[in-house]
Amino acid sequence: GVDLEDIKNRLNICISSLEAWYFSEDTAIGILKEHFQIHSLESIGLNDFACGSIAAGALLKYLYETQKKFFVPYVFDSPICDRKIYGY
Repeated sequence: GVDLEDIKNRLNICISSLEAWYFSEDTAIGILKEHFQIHSLESIGLNDFACGSIAAGALLKYLYETQKKFFVPYVFDSPICDRKIYGY
């Protein structure tokens, strides 16, 4: 196994664990669909990437819960298709 305490001490970082449901496919896909206001992951090119979708959904859920002050106000202000935000 991996010695998490050793890694934390050597790199001077914080490591926390998440419950298994963060990584369920249904939860992750639901979070992504809600966040990007889409009906299918095909809209954002993730329909063939189950592992990537799960990772992205878990990360997004984590951000929702830990970065409320900075993250949530911007979540629905601008849909992903609004290219002006991203400089396109």
